Amino acid sequence: MRLPLLWSAPSCHSSALRLLLGLVLPEGKKRLIFSPQILFFLSLIGRKELFLPLPLTVRHFFLPLIFLLLPSVGLAQTTWYVPDDFSTIQAGIDGSANGDTVIVRDGTYVENINFNGKAITLKSENGPVTTIIDGNQAGTVVTFSNGEDKWSVLDGFTLENGVGADADNGGGVTCWLSSPTISNNTISGNSASYDGGGIYCYDSDPTISNNTISGNSASRDGGGMYCYSSDPTISDNVIETNTADFG
Repeated sequence: MRLPLLWSAPSCHSSALRLLLGLVLPEGKKRLIFSPQILFFLSLIGRKELFLPLPLTVRHFFLPLIFLLLPSVGLAQTTWYVPDDFSTIQAGIDGSANGDTVIVRDGTYVENINFNGKAITLKSENGPVTTIIDGNQAGTVVTFSNGEDKWSVLDGFTLENGVGADADNGGGVTCWLSSPTISNNTISGNSASYDGGGIYCYDSDPTISNNTISGNSASRDGGGMYCYSSDPTISDNVIETNTADFG
């Protein structure tokens, strides 16, 4: 669900222009300067899709600072199902909005998917044993390469049969300048010509927890996982029987 952002036309002070453009201030910023108007404003956590109607009256033309303290409000989200609402997982990602959840029912899905910067939760209905994404030797199974953060969640899949496509790195998962949450997956039977047969991270800080990473291979480094210029949070994973020529 998306709530509209509505306000009466302010004068051309800089913060007012930001509102007119439909933009929001960064998370944590609660100071605004503008001319006397009644506005309906604000973002909950600094994303375009999350707006809370809040009437605000400015009584003096130059009021130096106005502090807005927002209450804790939950976001109404949409839950989509694959293949009910979308025939493929990628179509579900592309058709969802930030904050949505895409639930994938049991089955084997032959796809190579990309989150494309979406802050969504992609999860299986019944866990990795019954929900498989097969990369079909056509590239990385799951790619995060558009600045995804912790709100981009991959939860509960088996990722198999992927090969590193981006500079031949990352067969199962590639995180490139992205920091998603990767949890409760089985990442197995993937390969990379260079680094990171199971998971490859470049300049990324993902959260990687409760996964089984096994039976992956890399021709150079990191059969199970390879992280370069990255600071991942890694906990409660089973990492075993992966192979690489150099470690």
